[in-house]
Amino acid sequence: MDKDRIIQQGDTAKYQVIIQHEDFDQQTDPFHVAISWGIPEQVLTIDRADMLHDEDGNFFMIVPTAGLVGPLKAYCHYYVTDSDMGSGQREEIDIQMLAFVTDTPCPHIPGGCGCASNAHVQYRRVYASDVNTAWLNLRTSEQQPIVDSEGRQLRVHRADKDYYKDK
Repeated sequence: MDKDRIIQQGDTAKYQVIIQHEDFDQQTDPFHVAISWGIPEQVLTIDRADMLHDEDGNFFMIVPTAGLVGPLKAYCHYYVTDSDMGSGQREEIDIQMLAFVTDTPCPHIPGGCGCASNAHVQYRRVYASDVNTAWLNLRTSEQQPIVDSEGRQLRVHRADKDYYKDK
């Protein structure tokens, strides 16, 4: 299991949720992610409306881990357009091992993750702050805002390296 999938208990983890499926539009179609853990199984449901999103249409879920320990499973429920269904939509469910929450440093997890995915849903651990905007404010080396002639602060579009460690 890679380091991004190990979470220290009490950390608040942030994940970008990426759903790529034919006949599904993440910008308009309904979806939610249910995070399960523990015995007996407990569930935290994060609706699309409760996720952060930026100007580019990326969705980010926040997962608080205070009081959690052990494997976290993510159940992504999304609805694809299907004229064969009376409602006009068919529910798809993607189940993945999202992470392992630990209260000890450097845990050794036998066998790793062990879950297969249909590859329609991806989760990327995000470490950046302010994911609710795809823009960064430009500043001088002294951290003063750079403004145009009308006093508006200049901004630049974020690069992937501004969101993720692995870029």
